[in-house]
Amino acid sequence: MKNHMILLSGPMRSGTSILSKLIASYKSVNFFYEPQTFIKILKKKDFNLADNYSLFSLLIPAMSGRFINFNKNDSTYIYNYKMKSEVMKKISKSWSETSIFKEQKNETILIKYPSFVDEIANYKSNLFPQTKIFTFREPIEVLNSLMKKGYSSTRYCNSLLEGDYEKFKNKKIPLFIKKKNYQTFLNADELGRCLIYYNQVMSSNFKNFDFVFDYKNLFTKNIKFIKKFLDKKKLKNTKKTQLIINTFKKKKIKKIELNISKNNQTLFNESGKLYARL
Repeated sequence: MKNHMILLSGPMRSGTSILSKLIASYKSVNFFYEPQTFIKILKKKDFNLADNYSLFSLLIPAMSGRFINFNKNDSTYIYNYKMKSEVMKKISKSWSETSIFKEQKNETILIKYPSFVDEIANYKSNLFPQTKIFTFREPIEVLNSLMKKGYSSTRYCNSLLEGDYEKFKNKKIPLFIKKKNYQTFLNADELGRCLIYYNQVMSSNFKNFDFVFDYKNLFTKNIKFIKKFLDKKKLKNTKKTQLIINTFKKKKIKKIELNISKNNQTLFNESGKLYARL
């Protein structure tokens, strides 16, 4: 097996976390949850820097055990997707610079970053063979989940920390919103903002993605397909892999009554068309 990079994206609340957890359970897969510096480099289209950052600031430190999350209350808690034996082996080993650089050629780097689909689509690595995966979901389900989480509320936008937003007319705009949509986003109500976000992501460039998965099939045929793909890459599953699969079931979202105003009707209709085309 040679080193490999798997990039996973799609709209928020569309299965990226579930899928990344499954892939991360495989041996020699090093998982990175939304590394902000990485996506900012991609936005600048500096792909050589992205390669160097991925290797020297992500993969090699992860191999040496420097990025292990032991916080049980965090979704990326290491034992949510890794066997204890694999973790203990990693942290008990002492690496020389020569040996770790040699061994990294047998490792896989997995980066999960929803929303920034075009940036990931455009990234062509000169260092890592890449596989790009896009997950998507019916608009009504994504909208319900986003509204429930309050991801486009004024309160959410005001709470964004430095680096997570851009300033426009003295207002905080989430980093994942494209500049061309700033004014429309600012003028919209909360549901309208969710629709703008969903339509923006679903209008992205999918041509450079190797796999496009619908959330409704994620727990059935897509899981089997992903396992076959990982087997072809000679990645080995673990006991944790099957334990994760055993917990998979389509979550039922408590639906919020969505009052589609006249201002949002066009956006809502567009969301349905964008979903249907995939």
